[in-house]
Amino acid sequence: PVEEDDASLRIQTGDIIQHPVLGRCVVERIEGDHEYATVRRDSGRLVRLSLEVLRFRQTGAEGSRRLFRVTS
Repeated sequence: PVEEDDASLRIQTGDIIQHPVLGRCVVERIEGDHEYATVRRDSGRLVRLSLEVLRFRQTGAEGSRRLFRVTS
């Protein structure tokens, strides 16, 4: 798998995030100047995340979607 850790790494609409509390989420929308992301949980519920406090590590891909794990 891809192991990329870059503070400037930006998630995009369609990417998949593995969050330690929320589980697997698909990025539905990026808001502001990359300040917030609206993600859809596997349960279907939408959640708004502050991107200023999260760091991501790209761990691979699923077809055309990039996979990320929240690292902090």
